[in-house]
Amino acid sequence: MGNSRGKSIGLNAIINGLKTIISLVFPLITIPYVTKILGVENLGRYTYSHSIIDYFYLTAGLGVSTYAVRESARYRESKDSFSRFASEVFSINFFSTIISYLCLIVLLVVAQRLRNYASIILVLSVSMIFTTLGCEWVYIINEEFLYITVRTILFQLLSLILMFLFVRNENDVLWYAIIVVISNSGSCIVNAIGIRRYCSLTIVFDKRILVHIAPILILFANSIATRIYVNSDVTILGLLTSDYQVGIYTVSSKIYSITKQVLSAIIIVSIPRLSHLWSNKKNNEFKELANGIVNVLTIIVVPAVVGLFCLSEQVVLLISSQDYISAYTSLRLLCIALLFCLYNWFFTSSILIPCGREKKVLFATVLSALINVILNIILIPFLKENAAAFTTAIAEALSLIICVYNSKDIFRAKFRIMDIVSCLLGCAMIILACLYIKMLQLSNLVTILSAICTSVVLYFSTLLICKNRTLFRFVSILKQRLYKT
Repeated sequence: MGNSRGKSIGLNAIINGLKTIISLVFPLITIPYVTKILGVENLGRYTYSHSIIDYFYLTAGLGVSTYAVRESARYRESKDSFSRFASEVFSINFFSTIISYLCLIVLLVVAQRLRNYASIILVLSVSMIFTTLGCEWVYIINEEFLYITVRTILFQLLSLILMFLFVRNENDVLWYAIIVVISNSGSCIVNAIGIRRYCSLTIVFDKRILVHIAPILILFANSIATRIYVNSDVTILGLLTSDYQVGIYTVSSKIYSITKQVLSAIIIVSIPRLSHLWSNKKNNEFKELANGIVNVLTIIVVPAVVGLFCLSEQVVLLISSQDYISAYTSLRLLCIALLFCLYNWFFTSSILIPCGREKKVLFATVLSALINVILNIILIPFLKENAAAFTTAIAEALSLIICVYNSKDIFRAKFRIMDIVSCLLGCAMIILACLYIKMLQLSNLVTILSAICTSVVLYFSTLLICKNRTLFRFVSILKQRLYKT
């Protein structure tokens, strides 16, 4: 087993943040190209197909990754014990993948409406088996974020080259799906080759795997509910409106997803460490680390959301074209959802699940998903893609409220009033900077870059002048961690 405990969580956060930032460059290149080449309707066809296959990805995954990361602390000290545990979990994952493929075949045979999307869905389904074989959770458990970063960048570069070679006109939507699969599956193949460094995997057929079934199914149920309120927007939008509306919403939701991935870097790297601290009953260290993370999230997420809201129209035009301009309204609604989403993600993945309260998470997610679906059905026929964005914000806010309430006896975030004040003052500076630069009527790219640079300087200057304790502490801890490493 790798010496994951000796790895710096600060360095891991930087590496994972670097990966997501570099991953941001990839969609900034591909999305403008794809939106223009495929057009609104064909982009909508692809997105709708992906929303369908996503439910089968979920069935194949079965919540195994989250469970494995949470439970790994009991087994990570010994390669033999970890190999037994990993083989049992992998076997469950393998069987669930087979079931998922069988269900997909039945759906495509029965559902006539999906026949126009069948070729794209079948191509995208190839990723399911490779994702299972790749066992990304093994590398997350061992905190191999540098490896994950390098591998991700290489395959993104490959897919970028392939996209420019093969996606040349609006009829190449199938080629686009194939390239997406190559990008995802290539990483999984490399994972499968290198996994022997950490464990030996075999298919297990005995009753040992039964002990894992119940908690995995609870996490799976939670994942289903999560996916419903994440994907139901696109699915119901496609059912009740048209591929055109789905295409418009694809642009705003892509920007939302990219931003979420970048801002969630510190959450992702904290999960294995928090799970380890809790399982070893280091409660004070657990609370200290969790509080540090939620405070850092605040000084990063809030200004990012404010900036994206102010520049939503320019961002939409930069990554697509004038044909998609109406997407900026739904993007602004998704900015509100983003604020709730990241805090909700923190409380579910970093607090409740590591502490074994997945049933509480399940309740919050199911209720949120139900509200989301009902509101989508009611509002989408009238407000179309804007309704989809609005219901996402409502669902995330509701889930956050429930999860904060259910974690209050484990962890309560502590904020210094002056830190919050300095953050809000910094955000006011961002709004003023964005408004002024937009008045200059520069190109979209120059406007965005100028606004970002000016906003970053003004925001962090405000935090420094106000002596924001979170910022000072984060920089100090980061320096110590990096010097140790």
